[in-house]
Amino acid sequence: MTKLNQAIAQAEVFLLKTSLNDSLEVNLTTAFGENYNVTVANNIFSSWRNGDFSNLPKIEVISSDILGNARGAYASSTNTIT
Repeated sequence: MTKLNQAIAQAEVFLLKTSLNDSLEVNLTTAFGENYNVTVANNIFSSWRNGDFSNLPKIEVISSDILGNARGAYASSTNTIT
């Protein structure tokens, strides 16, 4: 298993635990205020509780020659973190 795959697996465990946290709604309200989209949040966390992390962006490791001085990037057109 690559380091990237290990990190992704650890992140998925963290997200699963977060989705099961009894204080989740309070934490979301603290972070985003009263006006966050509860339906969207519930759908995301429901997916995570079922082990479905497909709503997360794809992660791609690329050469620093391509990134230049940037430490990372996100392409919304492909939903990819590089």
